[in-house]
Amino acid sequence: MPLYDYLCPNCGEQTDVWARVDEDPKLCGCGLWMKRLISATRSNPDWMPYFDDNLGQYGTWVESRQHRKRIMGELGLVDNYTSTTRTRWV
Repeated sequence: MPLYDYLCPNCGEQTDVWARVDEDPKLCGCGLWMKRLISATRSNPDWMPYFDDNLGQYGTWVESRQHRKRIMGELGLVDNYTSTTRTRWV
């Protein structure tokens, strides 16, 4: 899943979001929908370790998708994102 840049037209907040190509727009903290910026997408192939700050209190290094799923299981995290819940981690 690629990483996209989103910008809020109201408050100017810019953020990176893991999203599918066909995923719905993201809701900003100010209450308006963010717009996807035209930029190069970025992804992390399985063979390149990367730091995932969403895992655990301080984040951790992830070596592959399998490794990430194992860490999520150890932390009790479940990827529960749907178009209706809009909740990534539970």
